[in-house]
Amino acid sequence: MATLKGPDFSKKDRDVLLVTLPDGDGGGVDVPVLPPTKGIFDKMRALAEAIDSVTDGSMEASDFDIGMALDACAEAMSRNTHYRRITAQDLELAGFDIEDIGTFCAAYILFIAQLVEAKNSSARGIREL
Repeated sequence: MATLKGPDFSKKDRDVLLVTLPDGDGGGVDVPVLPPTKGIFDKMRALAEAIDSVTDGSMEASDFDIGMALDACAEAMSRNTHYRRITAQDLELAGFDIEDIGTFCAAYILFIAQLVEAKNSSARGIREL
């Protein structure tokens, strides 16, 4: 019987967004967040749209679902290179508030945009060859 060696994804260099969360002892723990799956991307996009709606006044701040926001952030952060699961409760216990949600969402969306731009630039370079 033959054994075929497949690709080793454990050694692949990956783009990450390095987020530092409080560790409960006055310090912080780095969480290298990976690019999103489609499901996570859709949730973060919905969160960004909700934040925009509150910001532009088309949604009342009282209608903003902070539970959904914490869940979306936790799910995005749980996709990390340390395989560490982060829950909405973890974020709430760490004092994650609406400002932190907005800051993380903005940084995550920018991270995704930069990855897309880099991939598009690479594709343009290949087509020009």
